[in-house]
Amino acid sequence: MMLKTADIRARAEARTGAAGPQRRSGPVADRRHMRRYGVTMTALVVLAVGLTFGIMTWNNPAEVAHGRGGSSWT
Repeated sequence: MMLKTADIRARAEARTGAAGPQRRSGPVADRRHMRRYGVTMTALVVLAVGLTFGIMTWNNPAEVAHGRGGSSWT
């Protein structure tokens, strides 16, 4: 039988008359996990942007265009 666990659970619920606590499955189970996920992802994005900026600018001999909208390519 493919749904053996569901069948056992249904029989137990029928015997006791209670469905038990509501369970939820998924990548984010509750608000605490969602907050932790948000903080972690924000930290990773900030770290990625900072590292990218640092790698591109550290010891880079390229000139930075300063002035009134002029291009450094002319």
